[in-house]
Amino acid sequence: SRYLKATFQIEFLGATVPPEVNPRLPKIRDLLLTLLSSKSFDDVRTPEGKQQLREEIIARVNQVLERDAVKAVYFTEFIVQ
Repeated sequence: SRYLKATFQIEFLGATVPPEVNPRLPKIRDLLLTLLSSKSFDDVRTPEGKQQLREEIIARVNQVLERDAVKAVYFTEFIVQ
């Protein structure tokens, strides 16, 4: 059994956060927590695994927002114990 703590920043296309983010924040958080909890240590231990996770985060947030709004995801903390 392992523990994952990840903190990340999402960069959006354009200068500001899209207005539809705040009303959909609970859904975004739920989808991201579900995604993170589905990952095994082997899924995220390599740089390639972390890149795949970034791409999945971008895809899920864009899915909720119903458009391509996310430019990038930056991990600011990533701990697996």
